Amino acid sequence: MSHSSNVTVSKSVLTAHLDGEAVVFDCSTRTYFRLNESAARIWTGIEAHHSGRALVEHVRDVFDVPSDVVTSEIGRFISESVGRGLLVELDSLQ
Repeated sequence: MSHSSNVTVSKSVLTAHLDGEAVVFDCSTRTYFRLNESAARIWTGIEAHHSGRALVEHVRDVFDVPSDVVTSEIGRFISESVGRGLLVELDSLQ
C-alpha cells in the first residue's frame, strides 16, 4: 500500500466536504468526483497528513472492518487517485 504520508492532494484539486461525503474537483481536467463516506474519511486523513497507520486505525474503528481489508482498500483508493491525478506522490514533487 502507498501510505497516506507518501501522498498529498494535487495542487489542481479543490475539495468540498458535505454531510460526511466529499466532492473533489480537478481544475486541470474539469472533472468532479463524489466520494462516499469511507472514501471521504480516507481523503480527509490524507489532507491532514495522517500516517498510514493512523488512517487505517481510524477507518477500521469507524466502520468496524478488519485492518487487512482497510489497508487493502486504502491502498486501492490511493492508487486510483494517483492514477487520476487527484493525489501526487511526494517523491515526485522533489
